Amino acid sequence: MKIKITPLVFTWVSVLTIMAVLTAVVILSISSGNRYGIETVTESVIVETGSKELISDVKKTDFAFTALGIKWSTNEDINLYLKAREKNKWTPWMQVGREQDDKYEDEGNSGFITTNFADAFQYKIERKKDSKQSIAINIAITYINAKNQSPKSRPYAELAYADGKLRIISRAEWGADESIRVWDPSRPKPDIKPIDSDYADKFSDELKIVRKITTNSAGEELTWPLEYPEKVTKFIIHHTDSVKDLDNPMQAVRNIYLWHAIGRGWGDIGYNYLIDPNGNIYEGRYGGEGVVGAHAGKANTGSIGIAIMGDYENNDVPEAAINSLAKLIAEKSAIHGIDPAGYSEFRGKLLPNVIGHRDVMATTCPGKYLYAKLDIVRKLAKQKPETTFERTFFRIQKNQGYDYEDLSGIYYINIDPGKTKQITIKIKNTGTVLWQSGTQLVISGVSAFGDKLDIKTDKISAPVQPGQIAIFNITISSKYKEGLINLDIAPMINGKIKLEKYIEIPINITPPIYSYEVVGSNLPSGVVKSGTILKGWIDLKNTGNAPWYKTGENTVHLGTENPRDRLSLFTQTKSARIGFLEQNQVNPGEIGRFILDLRAPQDADEYIEYFAPVVEGVRWMENKNLNFKVFVYNYPYNYKIYGISSPNNFMLGETKTVWIKLRNTGSVTWEKMGANQLTISPLASQFKMQNYGLVENTVAPGDIGTIELTLTAPKKTGEYNFRFKARIGGTLLTRIPLSVSGSVQAPQQISEINTQQSAQKQIRVLIGFSGNPIITANKDFKLTSNGQAMRIFKAGEEVSVEFKNFRYYIASKDYSAALNTPPKFEPIEEAILEIKNYENRPSWNTNINDNRFRGSLEIIYYKNALRVINELTIEDYLKGLAENTNFDPYEKIKAIIIAARTYALYYTETAQKFPGAPYDLDNDPDSTQKYLGYGYEIRAPNAVKAVNETKGMVITYNGNLIKAAYFSSSDGRTRSYKEVWGSDVPYLQSVPDPYCKNQVLKGHGVGLSGCGATGMAQAGKKAEEIIKYFYQGVELKKAY
Repeated sequence: MKIKITPLVFTWVSVLTIMAVLTAVVILSISSGNRYGIETVTESVIVETGSKELISDVKKTDFAFTALGIKWSTNEDINLYLKAREKNKWTPWMQVGREQDDKYEDEGNSGFITTNFADAFQYKIERKKDSKQSIAINIAITYINAKNQSPKSRPYAELAYADGKLRIISRAEWGADESIRVWDPSRPKPDIKPIDSDYADKFSDELKIVRKITTNSAGEELTWPLEYPEKVTKFIIHHTDSVKDLDNPMQAVRNIYLWHAIGRGWGDIGYNYLIDPNGNIYEGRYGGEGVVGAHAGKANTGSIGIAIMGDYENNDVPEAAINSLAKLIAEKSAIHGIDPAGYSEFRGKLLPNVIGHRDVMATTCPGKYLYAKLDIVRKLAKQKPETTFERTFFRIQKNQGYDYEDLSGIYYINIDPGKTKQITIKIKNTGTVLWQSGTQLVISGVSAFGDKLDIKTDKISAPVQPGQIAIFNITISSKYKEGLINLDIAPMINGKIKLEKYIEIPINITPPIYSYEVVGSNLPSGVVKSGTILKGWIDLKNTGNAPWYKTGENTVHLGTENPRDRLSLFTQTKSARIGFLEQNQVNPGEIGRFILDLRAPQDADEYIEYFAPVVEGVRWMENKNLNFKVFVYNYPYNYKIYGISSPNNFMLGETKTVWIKLRNTGSVTWEKMGANQLTISPLASQFKMQNYGLVENTVAPGDIGTIELTLTAPKKTGEYNFRFKARIGGTLLTRIPLSVSGSVQAPQQISEINTQQSAQKQIRVLIGFSGNPIITANKDFKLTSNGQAMRIFKAGEEVSVEFKNFRYYIASKDYSAALNTPPKFEPIEEAILEIKNYENRPSWNTNINDNRFRGSLEIIYYKNALRVINELTIEDYLKGLAENTNFDPYEKIKAIIIAARTYALYYTETAQKFPGAPYDLDNDPDSTQKYLGYGYEIRAPNAVKAVNETKGMVITYNGNLIKAAYFSSSDGRTRSYKEVWGSDVPYLQSVPDPYCKNQVLKGHGVGLSGCGATGMAQAGKKAEEIIKYFYQGVELKKAY
């Protein structure tokens, strides 16, 4: 159903009014007198319940336009389309892609489309999903016809790269009106969304601005100041997402300029450079080398934004545009010292130096076709330079009358694997020597790429006079190995003289498609004894475009997955390959059978073996979760602990039921009653067993059984274990006794413990340990998992943790368990836990090892490795924080402790330092705070005293926790937050730091100065005075 739109001119409509009427329309001229050729139509519309789309009426414009910019805001997900009337004919509907810059997220959605000259437009709104509710949308459509302000513009530019020189069409040539960049009070100033303080702090080195220009040469204020970063490290590639063929690319550039500068309020064009489909390169943002653009939100600083004009989500990229992009990147890489084929850290990620917009923001830009060619661009941009020999020797040849001009217009060649393509090379004899028949083209270094290409060239059959054109045919046959090959082609004149002037044609062999479908299988399964030979097969259909081979090139095997390429527990020798092709060759469309010849692992357990096909030395095929599952036993009677009830808290003399879950890892079924009945025999314990029983009637191999125990607690408080052995029939099941722990407390003690725990603020700190930890303690400690108590260990017992086969394996001298959830070691009676194999020794005294910690240690598999997380109270955390020395002035120590407590609480209650991570902070002083743990606590009694005296004291601004930045020393003044990280924070302003006047700046310079705090404390200032000097307008208060 379509909804009629009734315009109400110059009327602002409230949300309530929108629900009552269909639209409100405002036609707004953005600049008086329409000086720039830009006007905006705003409307508020509703797609009613039951309507799938809404089509507007025809919008006739006051002048012919060549582009449409659109902004819209709505709470629903919609598709938006535009069409334009060009020469009395309507274009097809063109979907509007979303254009985004994080600094302007508050503006909602926006998009941009170029057209040929048009005099009217319509828009269409389409629901993305069925909904029973109406959709309210606010739309602003800007139609643009940017005027050419250049007296010396030319109708079209020459190719971007000719005669070895990069040509960039200047702003003056494409007709930029530079007055647009000047702040005009008749236009609203853009509401720039500042980068948040956490982000600015984390990436301060990358966001550093070394020069800022706020006015032009005439002293007029710029809408967007020119900013220059300390270094440029990335090229970010975009497409303009316009679907029209461009009759006049310069007009399109001017339109984009006007849309960005005025329509979006950016004061200039967002991109540093633009490239049209013919390969012409245009200067974008004003300011020259390195100037910060507005093209990628938080990634603007330190990057160069390059946009290829067109829509490359739905269309392939012209070769000329790719060639120019590579040439431009090559030249700018040399200027900024960037390896175009390399990688570097950028905003916390290791990224290629040439990336797509989508790599740094949630967008499809630069479109799937352009994005897929970025690897080609990286390689093209890193072309070998011409050698001195080539320049010198060809100069001699040229003086002898030998020269030519390449007229082929071939920039690079794209070829699929296993295909043949013929290309024609046209070269003009621009020398003075006749080329005889038999003159041919020769290609250098053919042996270097013989595994990728076969190449054949022909000879000319008739002489070529000076001024005439010779035509050569080259036949290229690709093999099944992807890659970029640079053909260096030169004519061999008269079969004797090879000219040292080369035609360079890069050839990209696209990656072969390796894909498959499962046709059938007979894989290992069931219950098997350890060491049993396991045979099986799986049939896979080759649905790609490249053959599979049993041996040689393109060898395809079945490799282990989850994690990929790990050593399998099923292979008789250590290997990550578990299946091998039966046929010698499997062509596309054929079915290959992979044979599995394996052996069951030695350890009893349930195993799931995941695998996928891998083309050796090329790539892995899609992981489709292929797997087989077997249950392995090595003794008829065996088990593994699966879980234990927790917490098992008893009152004095109380009787309660607890439980322990065991996985049957043997081959005999356990029974509740019968010949294989499970029975238990208690060992000496303070607990008295009243009753027990197997909950399940039977527990088959691989299943989990639950033993319930009814216990009576002793009449003495403490931590106790109930230990017992289990039998199946008359056979001992548990050679090592099983144990269930319990805590016996008096009623008032339990209440006091709960009250104390609820009052303590907790923090989780990642310890910089890598490997499989070994945990011990100076007093008794316990193991828990998922809140369940598993085991109490004695002081000095060592417990190891490993992660394999998707489980946590716990082992001590007389205990082992396999857990599905992370293990956690907790202290009993204020035990100090120790990571036995953690080396963290200070260089000034290697007899010290800071590997002991208060609180608990949880072991979590996160980001492909085991991580040790210390969970403890914030007050105990501060006692182990080495941001002071024990010999610092006491009031300085107190000031730093208060700032550090504020910092810790800020990242546990207000913000996240590591979003999504299972910890709040780490112990690395370069990223958070220098936490050493219990060892530092016993070495620094003054720090402990300061923590106790200031317990719960934090710094606030307007009642909220501040982000309490502090650093080592200044050079006589601190820096404001805005000066270093770009946004204004009222309590972090620059102040004089006279005690550090002759020092060197160490650290970011924002907030409390360690050097300055030392001087103020020595001068008699109190901690509160130090804090309020470096943090302006703050207050101190108790958080708990």
